Amino acid sequence: MIMPINTRILLSVASIAAAGALVAGSTFAFFSDSETSNGNTFTAGKIDLQVDSTATYNGVTVAASTWPLKDLVPTADKFFNFTDIKPGDVGENTISLHVINNDAWVCAEVSNLASADNGITESEGPVDNDVTSGELDNTMVWTIWRDNGAGSGGVAGDNIQNGTEQTLASGNPVNGVLPVYDSTTGTGALVGGSTGYLGVKWELPSATGNEVQTDSLTGDISFTAVQSRNNANYRCVPPVITTINRTQQGFGDGGWAGWSCPANTTAVGGGIDSNTNPVGPNGLAVPSAIVGGFTYPVFPHYTFPAGETGYVVRDLPDGLGNTISFHVDCQAN
Repeated sequence: MIMPINTRILLSVASIAAAGALVAGSTFAFFSDSETSNGNTFTAGKIDLQVDSTATYNGVTVAASTWPLKDLVPTADKFFNFTDIKPGDVGENTISLHVINNDAWVCAEVSNLASADNGITESEGPVDNDVTSGELDNTMVWTIWRDNGAGSGGVAGDNIQNGTEQTLASGNPVNGVLPVYDSTTGTGALVGGSTGYLGVKWELPSATGNEVQTDSLTGDISFTAVQSRNNANYRCVPPVITTINRTQQGFGDGGWAGWSCPANTTAVGGGIDSNTNPVGPNGLAVPSAIVGGFTYPVFPHYTFPAGETGYVVRDLPDGLGNTISFHVDCQAN
């Protein structure tokens, strides 16, 4: 019996469908593994500088300038607030610095010093040679030291400079920034959770005369903490950098030239400013530096003495001469 063509097509389709069903019903196994890490978190740390203060005036505790560890309120917390000082008076203050959680560099700053006459008294007039400002800034004597108990007999935080405790500043009060802990102090950073003590003594010498009557001296004192991690070279006072410019004319083809930084400075930067023809290798001449295949301190035109640094440049050997202007940045040591 011969099936009609249409019937044969339907049977073929049915066979294909059956085969598909067979495949779909099969089970396959493969080796597998999975690893999961949930709840990944980054949380920024913090630097929190807190300060406590213990103050005395002529040996008597000053309650208004004595407080426990706290964040300072700028308009309320005053380390010094005296309205009737006289020659021979002396005050002391122990300032304790604490950084919470993280190691930090710490800087102190005195700013906005203002010395005023506040009028001229009958006794002051004959001896006051400057009626435009007061004289307390020129007569008061201040001493600031690291009250850390260093050396034999040193006692940390006692507000007495004993042992070998380091003097940080002394003399008449001036505006400025004082490194307490930075990369130049040799102390390392103030360790998180520890205490750093500063001793501060002020006095109006007994030899002071009538020129200071009714005078006043005001100013602001602030402390700043900066993270030390990943910040090893931080300085409270940015280093002084002097730029020296040099123009070298008449370069022979492939010739060398350079310039050194002055004594007590180190080359920290430099570059080409202008040139009449292409310039060859150039760069800092500092320890371990390699410029144009030559290693500091020996270059074709010059050998740098120990401790001397600078900037060197070579004309590109291309059959042309050159005039090259360059500079070197010299940082005070």
